[in-house]
Parts: sequence; structure tokens; C-alpha cells
Amino acid sequence: EQTVYLHRLRTNPPPIFRKGVNLDRPTCLAGLEIFTKDHPENYIQLNDREYEKRVKEVASAKSDSERKVACRKAVEYLMTTHRLIPLGEMFFSTLASPKFTGWTLNSLNQLDLTDLKAL
Repeated sequence: EQTVYLHRLRTNPPPIFRKGVNLDRPTCLAGLEIFTKDHPENYIQLNDREYEKRVKEVASAKSDSERKVACRKAVEYLMTTHRLIPLGEMFFSTLASPKFTGWTLNSLNQLDLTDLKAL
């Protein structure tokens, strides 16, 4: 089923669809790069020079505050051009053995085992 779905998204995507993709690192830039013209998971087939320019601005930002501003502008561009429609928060169930403590999930739902301990 997933193979058929991905084939359809690559060849003839519907006007509206939902497809989650994984980030290769927990940064705004990683999320934005997915929608660049040559990214293999750019299922919306976006090829927009203005957007590419905005992604480069995020990549070349010198400070965290510059990066945040540039990232916000790029995301707003995706939304105002109706390329990305926010669907709200998503919630996940997690099954964890009570014998382990010190694990956390960050804001991108990535597992952090830095302080993991077994009781």
C-alpha cells in the first residue's frame, strides 16, 4: 500500500494529501529542505525560486535569531502560497517500561536517552 501511495505522490499527486516525512536532523532548515526542488521527498513537487531563495537565507544565517526570523518567513511563505496547511498538534502514544527513567521526547518527538537509567 505504501509503495503504491508513494508512486502516486511522485507521478500524479492529488490536490490535497497528507504525508509525513522524517527529518534527518532536528532543525528548521531540515524541515524546509524537504520542499526544495531536488529533495526526493518533495511530494508536492514544489519548484519555486522565491522559496529556494528563502531556504538559502536560513542556511546562511549568522546567528540563531537571524535563523529563526528567516525560518519563520520561509514557513509563512509556504502557508500563504497554500503549499502547506498546518493541521494542528499531533499526539502519539508511547509505551515505556517503568524500569527505565531519564528518557525524554523533545519538541520534534525525538527520543533523548542522555540521562537514561535502569531501576
